[in-house]
Amino acid sequence: MMLSLLKERALHPFGIRQAALGVLSKLCKDCPLNQQVVGELQGVEVIVENLEWTVEETTRMEPMTLTAVDAVWNVVCGNETNERLLDRAGGMQALLSLLEDCPHMMKYVLTSCLANLLENKRLLGSVHHWRSRHTRRGVVPLILTLWDQEMDRIIKEEKEHMEVHNQRRMQEIGRASCRERV
Repeated sequence: MMLSLLKERALHPFGIRQAALGVLSKLCKDCPLNQQVVGELQGVEVIVENLEWTVEETTRMEPMTLTAVDAVWNVVCGNETNERLLDRAGGMQALLSLLEDCPHMMKYVLTSCLANLLENKRLLGSVHHWRSRHTRRGVVPLILTLWDQEMDRIIKEEKEHMEVHNQRRMQEIGRASCRERV
C-alpha cells in the first residue's frame, strides 16, 4: 500500500507520499521479510527516485530526501539483494550526488548511510565510477572537499567558542575590578 502511494505521484500530494515513505522505512527496519517484499515490488527503484535534492526541499521542515535516505538505510542496507537493486537503479550515484548538493547537517546522515552500504564490496565499483554533475570529478575530490569544509567549520566553531569564552572572561575581570573599587 505504501509503495502504491509513492508510485502514483500525480494522484497523491507531497505530504502523503513523504508519510508513506516514512512508514515504509519503519516497516522495514530490522525486518528482512519486509525488506524482501519491498525489493520484489520494485520499491528500491521508487526510493531512488526520491533521492534528488530539490529547491522545494529547502522550504520543508523535513525534506523528502531525508526520508528517502532513511528508507535506504532501513530497506536496503544489509540486504544484499536490495543493495544490488539499489546499484542497478543508480542509487549509489544518486547518494553521492546528493552528498555533494545537500545541506551541511544532512551530510552526516548520508556519509553514515554510504559507509554502511560500502560494507558490501560489490558497490565499490559504482562509487569509483561516479562523476560530479558540476565538476565532472570523481569521489576522491568530493571527499577531500568535504573534509576541507568540515575542518574549516571546526576551526571556525572553535574560534567562535574562544571569542565567546574570552569575552565572558573579560566581563568577569571587569566586574571583579569594579567590585574592588567599591
